[in-house]
Amino acid sequence: MMSCLKFARTLGREFRNALPGTAIRRLGTVTALTVPAPVAVPVMKGKLLLLALLGIAAVSAWADWPAFRGIAVPAGGRHAWAARRDDCIVYHTSDFGESWQQQFIPSTRKLWDVFFSDTLSGWTCADVSAIHHTTDGGLSWSRQNLGGTMYAMRMTFADDSCGWSSGSHAMALYTTDAGRNWHVYYFPDPVWPEHVVDFQDVSLTAPDTGWIVAGKPPDDRGRWYGGQGFVGRSVILPDSWLLLRQDTTNDYFGIEAFNGSEACVVGGDDRAERGAAFVTVDSGTNWQTATLPPGTPILRAVEFADRSHGWACGDSGFIVHTEDGGLNWTRQPTPMCSTLYDIEFADRYRGMASGDWCVLVTTDGGANWRRSAPIGVEEPASAPRPASPRLDIASVQTGRRLRLAVSGVSGPYVFRVWDATGRVVLACSDPDRVRLPAGVYTATLDRQGIRLSARFCVVR
Repeated sequence: MMSCLKFARTLGREFRNALPGTAIRRLGTVTALTVPAPVAVPVMKGKLLLLALLGIAAVSAWADWPAFRGIAVPAGGRHAWAARRDDCIVYHTSDFGESWQQQFIPSTRKLWDVFFSDTLSGWTCADVSAIHHTTDGGLSWSRQNLGGTMYAMRMTFADDSCGWSSGSHAMALYTTDAGRNWHVYYFPDPVWPEHVVDFQDVSLTAPDTGWIVAGKPPDDRGRWYGGQGFVGRSVILPDSWLLLRQDTTNDYFGIEAFNGSEACVVGGDDRAERGAAFVTVDSGTNWQTATLPPGTPILRAVEFADRSHGWACGDSGFIVHTEDGGLNWTRQPTPMCSTLYDIEFADRYRGMASGDWCVLVTTDGGANWRRSAPIGVEEPASAPRPASPRLDIASVQTGRRLRLAVSGVSGPYVFRVWDATGRVVLACSDPDRVRLPAGVYTATLDRQGIRLSARFCVVR
């Protein structure tokens, strides 16, 4: 499936670039291609034209998938959080996936990951190294950082104070005071060449000991950089990172370290779309190649509940399980075939995996995985579908008042508008006509535990 998507993206881009002046018009969850007249359209015959149109349709559908890039399942209790990348919203469950509630992040930066050390204290990381923190389980969030690296991809803490976030271009962020101050750590070139090294994951075993992995998948033009898989370790954080392994074939996307000398790394070969996993027990001096099930695709994340029992997830809905510390893996069936980006377990039995379209849940160590409705999962066609509440920005035009239309919600509700700094600039019960200065805003509507949100821009 991933090969089809890559082909569709490439073919769709080539066809779209061949149409000068093309406009993209959004119709629900499908993007329609409209060509203004007059325009010279290149002649494409037969199957090539059909494939190009299919490529555009596949790109449009692919771009609109809800992607849950990060999942947080703290030990104990029944709480979990999922970070949805495309609309900057964190979803919270207090009954282990039976129901979910939206939690608003006062930001326009797309999310990469969410981390909770317990049921109250958590962090999110996003584009442009936007980091937000909560101390009340996500009911309210405050920004701790903005700027540093292009992406802050993964987040983890060793204790209540020491945390790291993996970043792009051979950079990472760290804090030693629970996030009150975040610092950028620059990994030195040429050992860590910034044009190749994008750090994908970080694992801490103590406040002074950490492991980090990097990868550089091909870009949208199919350019391959080579020498893209890196593993590093430090026992004197935040400094003295040593390069332990550099791979010329595989990207490394996930790492779980058990202590300063033992760790498991997962990733794969993008060119062959083949997964890989490696284990070290001597501080990275030697690495043993793990045995994976036939046909295992690229693995995106790895998680261990203890030194022996672990799970890894990746492309095509794959989840694999090990009971010997990562040396041998077996496949666990899942109901999805989309990419899974993150996986986390509260204990040996209860875990979740997040990806395109879905959050998956298990309560028996992965013997059975089920989709956690309603996040990214459509109801069966035979089931009645009630009207979905929706918050629409019906008119945003220069010099005019805004008409904010609410659909599918009856009765009293509380309406708020937040500016880009997270400050509430409007609170009312009737948003039919409002006037705001120019800027980027997020509107939220709360009624009986349901929160709707919409993002808009005012130009004057």
